[in-house]
Amino acid sequence: MKVFKDMDAASKPSKEKLAAVQFNNVVVEAQRKLRAIGARVAGGAQAPRTVAELVATLRKASTELDQAIKAVEAEMKSWKVPDSEEARALLAAFRKCLQGYRELTERDIPEFLRVVQARGEASEKESRIRAIAERIQATEEANLKALQQAQKDFARRNGIPLR
Repeated sequence: MKVFKDMDAASKPSKEKLAAVQFNNVVVEAQRKLRAIGARVAGGAQAPRTVAELVATLRKASTELDQAIKAVEAEMKSWKVPDSEEARALLAAFRKCLQGYRELTERDIPEFLRVVQARGEASEKESRIRAIAERIQATEEANLKALQQAQKDFARRNGIPLR
């Protein structure tokens, strides 16, 4: 929910509102980067292919996601967080999303790959893969819902229109 770029010229935002808009926009942009790569991870896992292609695709996407996480963490050091409870809540919700992506690269994808590459019955593998996918989806949905609510609260407090 990025803030409209064209604000009413007559409204001349205060320094506080401008800082709030800038903070909101950096959070949105960081989340956009991570979600784009996360979507490639999900797409790679769902596309029908050989085990070798699946493994290569997921490893590549995992590496890209890990690099994006590190880049976002480095960018976060320069973020100017407004001094409000809502801004701190938005930052905390974003950090929780970031942690979810980290768990995807450090726990979920490696576990998924171990299951795919292991010997065994296809039905047993399917149930384990389904459980991993459901855990990933539940975590992502919960984190995104919390982030969106924090952003709405932050925007409301600062009079920022969201689209």
